[in-house]
Amino acid sequence: MADVFLSYSQRDRRRVQSVIRALEAAGLSVWWDRRILGGSEFSKEIRDALDGAAAVVVLWSERSVTSSWVLDEAVRGRDTGRLVPASLDGTEPPLGFGQLHTVDLSKRFRSTGALGELVEAVLAKVARPGAEPPLAAGPRFRPPRGVLLAAVAAAVLALAAAAYLLLGESAPSDRFKGGTVAIEHFEALTPDRQSELAARLVEQSVERIFATNFIETVTTWTAPKTALAEADFGLRGTIDREGDSLRATVDVIDPKSGRTLWSSASSRKASEARQLGDQLAISVADILRCAIYTKRRIPQYSSPELFSRILRICEFDRSGFSQIGQGPNLDQALIEIAPKSAQAHALLANDLALQTGDESSPADLARVRAAIASTLALDPDNGAVRWAMAKIGDPAVTLAARERFAREGLRLDPDFMRNKNLLGNLMLKVGRIGEGRGFFRQFVDDYPLDYQQRGVYAYLLAEKGDLDAARAQFDLIEKTRPDLEGWGPLYAVQTELLYGDPTRGKRWLDLAGYPPETRNCLLFALDARQRRAIPAAAAIDRACASSPVQWGMIQALFGHNADALAALDASIADLAPPGQFGPHWVFERGFEAIRRDPRLIAILATAGIPQYWLETGNFPDFCARETLPYDCRKAARTAVRR
Repeated sequence: MADVFLSYSQRDRRRVQSVIRALEAAGLSVWWDRRILGGSEFSKEIRDALDGAAAVVVLWSERSVTSSWVLDEAVRGRDTGRLVPASLDGTEPPLGFGQLHTVDLSKRFRSTGALGELVEAVLAKVARPGAEPPLAAGPRFRPPRGVLLAAVAAAVLALAAAAYLLLGESAPSDRFKGGTVAIEHFEALTPDRQSELAARLVEQSVERIFATNFIETVTTWTAPKTALAEADFGLRGTIDREGDSLRATVDVIDPKSGRTLWSSASSRKASEARQLGDQLAISVADILRCAIYTKRRIPQYSSPELFSRILRICEFDRSGFSQIGQGPNLDQALIEIAPKSAQAHALLANDLALQTGDESSPADLARVRAAIASTLALDPDNGAVRWAMAKIGDPAVTLAARERFAREGLRLDPDFMRNKNLLGNLMLKVGRIGEGRGFFRQFVDDYPLDYQQRGVYAYLLAEKGDLDAARAQFDLIEKTRPDLEGWGPLYAVQTELLYGDPTRGKRWLDLAGYPPETRNCLLFALDARQRRAIPAAAAIDRACASSPVQWGMIQALFGHNADALAALDASIADLAPPGQFGPHWVFERGFEAIRRDPRLIAILATAGIPQYWLETGNFPDFCARETLPYDCRKAARTAVRR
């Protein structure tokens, strides 16, 4: 359980971010409702988190003092001696809470002293001798007073050092600023009680899941018309019933003109109204997050047609590029409306780069370079186009240059999501597994509804040794996106094969959508693991040679290291073309034996990996952590000279 349960009004979410960061900077774990993803039994999850926390921080404001949820949570914290109240905007606490000292955070929300006072009060509550234990909580370590004071001092110093970055008015943001969507009531087209209930449940899902994805919502039944008109987008929808099925349709609208920009629909059984709402809200929130970001990068243009095209681009982008050839056409249509927008040209460059590989024609590479040049001519500091510069399938671009471009992109535009997971992939490719896992963790925190990347992060948790945490992530993916084919189920199969239970792996295999040759290879390996058998190398070749991504890995899994190296050598060009992340399994837990063979370094040189180590001085994790019969630097230099 988390140390701190944070209670606040959803409408105050932006100001709450600095409180969360301050508490986490002091080493405290914080539970807040952004952590509730689609599919959670949210009332139970809230209750469990509230009962298990050592401190309950309630943030009073003009909005939260009228929230029944916040009041209930505050009463629970007060009555168990765990409440730490603070005021965001100077609002007085409601009746029943005036006798408790309330930290004032209202002075333009810029006071590190007030934040330090809040952190100190929470630390004292978490560790105070004789404090009433939280409900349903297990034993908790209580540090000596000297340690506690040192922790408080360190926390306050950390807050002071971070004040400019976290709170300063001119500080560059490292977080998506969010956006605002105006929601109208969902209309039940069938006048029956179940349809009307479903309409309300879908509305609740939209508000909850949009908040999870850093999107603020204003509602037509509570907000003034001026606030609605200033929203980035509007949302209205209907619920229709046919027999035992419900169909939810949602329209994204231009709040100024009322014009429909984009529509989506989902259907489920009438008994699954909550799941229907979550399913619809997740897909729409993911696309709107992208659309709000893109819209704000094209401020010089504004029209319903522009916004409609942005939404179609985001729908393609969030589809996992299932129809990859559509991207450039959608981007070109956007450029027709916004010809002087660097961001529009960057989107074209990125989708063209996505289509290039190690066998791309000179004409294909020239198109990418032209789109990159157009972007940089309009905006030399565009962060999004750095992704194309790092991803382009040009063998002349080294791995070190790709890393430099992606890091530049992340610095110039932290909200452009692709640079972060590209860096994660790149770190896996060069053997810096811990750093790659860190990038994927940041990505999942910043983009909680991206279940494709969540699957990679879950796999990397299992590689680290935390199988339970990995399975929790995969279970979340399955529960909230059972329709998802991609890296979630794909990496769940590999997780169970390498680190878990082959029976569970087989269940995931049916959801993963692998091509037949890959599915046959993995099923062969899962069967062998299930029977505790070690198949012959020749049998593995027959089952897996047509699946180059898995071939060498399966040979190494069953101890045939020489055959694994031969398979890797034969397939390295398919595994690690320019811009792709390559055979990361060779650097992971369980494959130590193959790393002790110096021939591995020579094979990896075909993909430019030892060249990266030498150019940057950043060698893979295993070179420092494992006892090897060779020197990594010498082996890399020898491989590169060949």
